[in-house]
Amino acid sequence: MWGDEFEDKKAVYQAEIAPYLLVALYRFGGVASLKDGIEKTLDLLDISDELRNRRSGKFGYLYMGIQIKFSMSMLRGAEYIKTPKNSLRAGSWELTAKGTDLAEKINKNLEDTKIVEELRSEVQKIIKKQAKSRKLSQDEESIEDEKDEAANTDEAEVEEAKQESIRTDIQAIHDDLNPIQFEQLCVRLLNAMGAEMKITQGSHDHGVDAKGFIRTGLAIDEVAAQFKRYDPGTSIGERYINELAGSMGSADRGIFITTSSYSKNGKEAAQKHSIRLIDGEELVELMREHEIMYKRVLDLKS
Repeated sequence: MWGDEFEDKKAVYQAEIAPYLLVALYRFGGVASLKDGIEKTLDLLDISDELRNRRSGKFGYLYMGIQIKFSMSMLRGAEYIKTPKNSLRAGSWELTAKGTDLAEKINKNLEDTKIVEELRSEVQKIIKKQAKSRKLSQDEESIEDEKDEAANTDEAEVEEAKQESIRTDIQAIHDDLNPIQFEQLCVRLLNAMGAEMKITQGSHDHGVDAKGFIRTGLAIDEVAAQFKRYDPGTSIGERYINELAGSMGSADRGIFITTSSYSKNGKEAAQKHSIRLIDGEELVELMREHEIMYKRVLDLKS
């Protein structure tokens, strides 16, 4: 298990984390949301609870989550991962063909310390090569470092402000909308993302709040969706995911949207049943991306 000794290796964080991050995406079928990718990577790293839960910054972001995001950026630059073009997978990361080949190799030998160390070394060489190609003179590099430090500080502050804004919007949606209005909001969002969804009527649908179709290339998938307007501080477990799975009927896949979050068991159940999870944070990000204003829903008859 990694502990404080890992804390002292800031200079090689990207190389240390990268193999596990690739395997995490590989085990999600090659694509995963940012949050799922981070959680799975942390599981694979098998770090101490203290380090896993350590928070930093004014708004208390997970320290390791920040480091994994840095690794993601490096892997993207090296063309091992990319952002999916499918809007229904916004906020996700996807393995490229190059990344899939490497991830498959690592996945087969993740427990082999020698091979993992060789792969870390390979990633470190990539980092050094990238740095060398951009190397400036000593004086210029010093100036650039100062600029980068200032830019990174500004970027962190902007990110913190963004996250605080998202949390505020999540709470507002939870407080201002009733369950029916929340269903209308979710359906409006899914349709803006390219789906064709309608709210189901009556109680005979049990765990299904909306049904419809999603076009993926030439294929058309039948979809069943459930929406839960829960307190942002809570998490949804496998019970509700399994309820949706048991009510999907002929649907090819499911979508679960909530203002809260999902437990580890809930995420595992969703993966098993081909259910796409959207938590409160991603809900707000998707609403902003597709210009869906929740306050407009308040004017609809419920």
